[in-house]
Amino acid sequence: MLEFCGLVGTLIVDEDGVYDPRLINDRLLLGMKGTLSEMELSVFRQRSIAALRQKARRGELLLTVAIGYVKAEDGQLDKDPDRRVQDGIALVFRKFAELHSIRQVLLWFRQEQVLVPSFRAAASRRLNGRCRSITRCTTC
Repeated sequence: MLEFCGLVGTLIVDEDGVYDPRLINDRLLLGMKGTLSEMELSVFRQRSIAALRQKARRGELLLTVAIGYVKAEDGQLDKDPDRRVQDGIALVFRKFAELHSIRQVLLWFRQEQVLVPSFRAAASRRLNGRCRSITRCTTC
């Protein structure tokens, strides 16, 4: 990018000053700033990953809440108080115990047009107790 800016004569401005990439000293300074920025980003990323791992070791890492559970105010996971959600999930497990195949369970739900609890992954929580047909993706 610096090469292109130098070729077309573009000046680069930041909070510390104005730089002309055609001048070797400015180019060297911009290169060093870029390298330091890359290093800072790498250190931030490493620290973030380390913090996530520590949280996971303590059992405090919670990325999303599975369907059928809700996050309580104290941070604990509880079963969803909505009886429809509990019954829907129980039905999935009962049918699996009966049919011994998740594909057969899926086909049964489609054939019977049974609605099951669902959530949007982006929201990472159940949406107002709504259910969806299993013929559609239940996480989209």
